[in-house]
Amino acid sequence: MDSLLITNAYIHTMSGKDIPNGYIFSENGKIKSVASGSPDNLENTRMLNMGCAKVLDEKGAGVYPGFVDAHTHL
Repeated sequence: MDSLLITNAYIHTMSGKDIPNGYIFSENGKIKSVASGSPDNLENTRMLNMGCAKVLDEKGAGVYPGFVDAHTHL
């Protein structure tokens, strides 16, 4: 099972309510969780502890969940 955890991200949501320090968890290419704070409450913490998930620390970088190649031209 491929899983990905993106932490410490500034998450830009489609609802307009951004999450300044959040995480995104996905499995098999599908987003399972987007929330603020630490992912400690994830049901899948066991998988993370076993090293089954790739973890990316975004260090405050902006993330747009669901977008592919989100960019702009000036």
